[in-house]
Amino acid sequence: MKKQIMMILVMLTCTITISGVVSAADPYDIGVNVTQQAMANTNLGLNTSESNLLITTASTAHLNGQTTEDSVQGIVDTANTLPKNSQKITYGQGNLLVLNDPNGPLEFTFVSKSTNQALRAQKYTVDSTGTINFGDVVYILADPNMSQEAWNYAIQQLGNNAYDIMAIANLWSQGAPADLLATTYSTKTIGQGNMINYAIVKQFQQNYPVSTGKCNYIFSSAGGYNDEAALQGEFDFSYELYLLNGGDPNKVGIMQYDSDTKTGLFALLKMNDLRSTYGTVVSGTLSELLFNNWLYNNYLKANRLDQLYNVLMLKQIGESDYKYLWYDPITGSGHGLDEAYISKLGNFAGTFDQSKTVIPITDINTMNQIGKNSFTLASTDPAYLANLGYTGTLVEMQTTFMKDLVNGKIGVIATPYYQNFNGVSLVGLLDGINQDNVFNIHTLMTDTHPWNHAQGYLGILFFRLVNVDPINSANTVINKLMIKVEPDGFGGFTYTNGTSGPGYINMMPLMFAQKAPWNFLRVFMKVGCPRCLQEDLDAAKFGLGKYPLQQFEQYILMSIPVTAASSSEGNWGKNAAVRMGLFGVSPSLGTYLSSGGPMTTTNQPTQYPEYILIKWNYRTSTGIAALIQYDLSAMNVLMAADGYSNSGNWHLDKVYHDTGNNYLNAMFCVVREIPLTQDSYEALTAVGGDPVDFLLNYVVPVTPTPITPTPSTPGTSGNGFNTINGALANVWNSLESSSTSTNEITPRLPLEQNIPATTTTTNSSTASLPIATILGIIFLIIAAILVYLGKDIIVATFKGHKRPGK
Repeated sequence: MKKQIMMILVMLTCTITISGVVSAADPYDIGVNVTQQAMANTNLGLNTSESNLLITTASTAHLNGQTTEDSVQGIVDTANTLPKNSQKITYGQGNLLVLNDPNGPLEFTFVSKSTNQALRAQKYTVDSTGTINFGDVVYILADPNMSQEAWNYAIQQLGNNAYDIMAIANLWSQGAPADLLATTYSTKTIGQGNMINYAIVKQFQQNYPVSTGKCNYIFSSAGGYNDEAALQGEFDFSYELYLLNGGDPNKVGIMQYDSDTKTGLFALLKMNDLRSTYGTVVSGTLSELLFNNWLYNNYLKANRLDQLYNVLMLKQIGESDYKYLWYDPITGSGHGLDEAYISKLGNFAGTFDQSKTVIPITDINTMNQIGKNSFTLASTDPAYLANLGYTGTLVEMQTTFMKDLVNGKIGVIATPYYQNFNGVSLVGLLDGINQDNVFNIHTLMTDTHPWNHAQGYLGILFFRLVNVDPINSANTVINKLMIKVEPDGFGGFTYTNGTSGPGYINMMPLMFAQKAPWNFLRVFMKVGCPRCLQEDLDAAKFGLGKYPLQQFEQYILMSIPVTAASSSEGNWGKNAAVRMGLFGVSPSLGTYLSSGGPMTTTNQPTQYPEYILIKWNYRTSTGIAALIQYDLSAMNVLMAADGYSNSGNWHLDKVYHDTGNNYLNAMFCVVREIPLTQDSYEALTAVGGDPVDFLLNYVVPVTPTPITPTPSTPGTSGNGFNTINGALANVWNSLESSSTSTNEITPRLPLEQNIPATTTTTNSSTASLPIATILGIIFLIIAAILVYLGKDIIVATFKGHKRPGK
């Protein structure tokens, strides 16, 4: 017996060792742990590589309801010990790619690029217990000589999004620009559609830049990976999407309309599928990776953009055309990309130049130096230190600044690395500011607002927490220093200091000081406008709380442009950033949809719909759709009752601390919820329809009442067999639910395909069923059989007087 116990212990030890399992609980410790393991793995070679990349869901994913941004900081801190800057994982050099997946697992994939250009990857996944599972290091370079066996093994070790990881890593290795790779935040992959859309959006902006009064309306089909580039701020948030199901997925329309002059233009563009030019391409295979690299190098990088897409029409539009296409007040909806209508419009007196390059210049050293200079001025120059409220001798001011920095009282807000300044990528700027890794993910804040990078200068804000009142945010004192960096006309830059700026420079530091929820802060950094943001944060939190996801479910969200101030033309993109971030939806994935709507700023109602939330079960192709409505007057009453006149302070002090969501439940409601089948879903989301009207007037099909069966007599298929069938069904359902893990919808992989992401040993499918439950079910089945056989026969059998069959 003792020998058997020892053998079991040895087997358990071997299983744990082979499976690659490590336990950790705190997000920061998890980040440290996975990085230490990755750095220690000589096969991965993070210490000897030319450069490294991290692809992760950290900071967007949750672990038992807890946010995971600190795991990113654990990685950055640990990787900071690597010998070369290009090997370190940092916030500013574009090698930290975050995939927005708030409803998915916490994952980290480390990628190393060796000096001979070889790419290797290793994936770490954290389960709900804090256990870290990891697979083997695999070779992922798009190499035509890669064997099928090596490909299959890489797919197995990297899990159900293996292809997408390899696609992103290979284009990163090819030198794809930061603003292109940043679109993977919401697409979670990259390929032909992303690259062509990137070229279209950037060249349209080059030809017809937005200005005061103008807005770009983009018409597209859902799910074509061709809608994300605009969401990165190329149009400075002056855009809206008409994105519903139906139409030609290869065509995109961009309508630029001037609300002052009531005139504009419409460009109809066709994306060219170059797979036939390349050769045989099978989606989700090595051939597609090779095709992606070929497309990037020979067309996007080589500036042969006229081969990527064609300009089919360039038309003049007026107010009636705008209403017909975007929103018709008579019908309550727009007609979308109606080619027959567009073709009859008059030609626009202009051209569309496709010769200009779209890939920005990358000058890491210059941007790094700008960041360093800005930090040096903020921390050492007496005039700059005075703006932060420091007094005394220069030495005393500098010393106090460094103490505050160490204690987390100094923060900075700058433009993220994936934005551009005068055609130059901002890769390197944040790392220059954070040259000694003195800031962290909470104090090194970013903001995509065009005010800080698209007005002819770079705005870099340093702030200092002087006094923080955790109860009343109005009493919190924050000093600010705004550094403006402008080209001097001779290849250099000038630096000036001030304290003024747009609203975000007040709200973002205050959110940090009052410890606002990370989920809100992270989407705020994608938007930067407090005036139009708060309502959308509240609306998203209400919907998430009202409709949590269950197994095999996903969110699909339909945006409804309305007459509210937060939904004016200039703010649609900001609303989208909030909703996409918190719900984990995306236009390119077909999970973020939008129709046209009235955009007047007069006679605004106090109650209006925010969005339609669809909770869809992709196993059964059924779901529900709920219309979420906002009551502005209710918010004003609640805020006044608490003695507040400032919505920002009220949210920080009251709403964010309301764990029962009482405030949100008073401000928002579900107007109507309807069940959905595949047919009703397609009708709700169809091009040219009015989704709100459809939902409000949808007639729910009546389910016929089942007829009660006549009780059976002994010897027929009656109650006894019904009991048996029910018991068997319960056993099957229990076994199925315990053995089936959540499998997310992954592009190019069959839904039922269950590829192990690690070598972790899987427990038996009945492991979660208590033995007493199993025995009880067996007993019930036996009892049901006995009941079926009949009382007399049973009694006779037990007494031995009679045997069945005689």
